[in-house]
Amino acid sequence: MSQLRRCSVKIKTVNEQLLKQTMESIAKFLATHFGNVRVTDKVGDFYARDIRGVVTGIVADSIRGFGIAVQDGKPIIVGDDYMQELTIQKFTNMFENFYTATCMQQALQAMGYQVNATLLPKMEIAVRGVRGAGYGT
Repeated sequence: MSQLRRCSVKIKTVNEQLLKQTMESIAKFLATHFGNVRVTDKVGDFYARDIRGVVTGIVADSIRGFGIAVQDGKPIIVGDDYMQELTIQKFTNMFENFYTATCMQQALQAMGYQVNATLLPKMEIAVRGVRGAGYGT
């Protein structure tokens, strides 16, 4: 049974380049739990029907896929989590955290900071920016 869902996220504006960078980070993270995770612009439902309008998304051997579509300038998550270990709610939380961290990293780097990010329990991400003597510019 296909359970295609569309979920809004707290993010109100979209930058497609940041969406793609975020999805690459999520794919790297999920690769430790699921095999063959890849970034794509095509995700499907339970019946292998393509979900249209996806800007970027992820699929894996055991994940049919979750994607990001843009509706009225805002990102929405699309996917079918029927009989999957990764639910759309888990993916939504992961996406919001990773996207926010990616935005923060880019902003800090633009201001001349050296940046690193650490994934904490409960899918929280700590972003640290350092600038000063001994840290480059």
